[in-house]
Amino acid sequence: MEAIKSTNKPVIIESGPIIDLSETDIYSLSSFQEIQDQRFAEGAEFYICVVRELERTYLFDASKFMENCIHHHGVIDNPFTRRSILDFEIYVSSKDHPDFQLYMNKEGVMTPPNHLPIYWNDTSLSKTDRLSLMRRYAEHFESTNLPKALETYEKAAQAGSTAAKLRLAQLYSGRPDKSLAIKYLKECIETEDISTHNLFACARFLGKFQAPKLAFEAYVILAGRGHQYGLGGVISHLEQGVGVDKSPSKAAEWRQKLPEDWRDATIADFFKYLQSL
Repeated sequence: MEAIKSTNKPVIIESGPIIDLSETDIYSLSSFQEIQDQRFAEGAEFYICVVRELERTYLFDASKFMENCIHHHGVIDNPFTRRSILDFEIYVSSKDHPDFQLYMNKEGVMTPPNHLPIYWNDTSLSKTDRLSLMRRYAEHFESTNLPKALETYEKAAQAGSTAAKLRLAQLYSGRPDKSLAIKYLKECIETEDISTHNLFACARFLGKFQAPKLAFEAYVILAGRGHQYGLGGVISHLEQGVGVDKSPSKAAEWRQKLPEDWRDATIADFFKYLQSL
């Protein structure tokens, strides 16, 4: 694989002209070295676009370059010369592997979703947008390349995507060993801003995967939000001693939070009532 050395000094691409990373990117008005340093500081990769035209080689921040191409409906011109670009190459570097490696040429990167890693590594985008792009990329490969999908979901999960953690839990739930599914469900219920809907899904999955202690924790959080199924789940766990010490007295205290007509009913009947609503 062809590599471009990443240093503060000029670098050589193949046998072509010297490229200096201190040059200014036309889109951001920052030097390529500054962009690379900033990306590495935030744990992102840095993609650059290399355009070879006659005896010159042009460098562009790949994210901004690709955005410009798409806005022009695939009519790709060199921003400096206005000549049509027949081909270009995308190179990538990371903090762990700072030497630029060839990623793809024009044909490859213009084939969806190959352009998405270029975008989600653009730290000028919001975190929400970047995580969304990662999930889109992973979803695309679920049916054709599950290991790649799982790897991308895991990157998104590490970056804080609750949706990616939930999807990982679902995907890993099909395995005999449910430990990874439980791991991601645990991370979800520890996320303060998890939606009530997703939290309820986590509680049910944890019960199904025989992780009652974590299921109880999820139900307690749900009950604290006024969720009626969550309230019933807390009472059921306390009355049966599932995932928590059996405590009729604590269960009775929680029952006082139920609608008055259901405080003396069985939790099974209360759940049936909720399902009928």
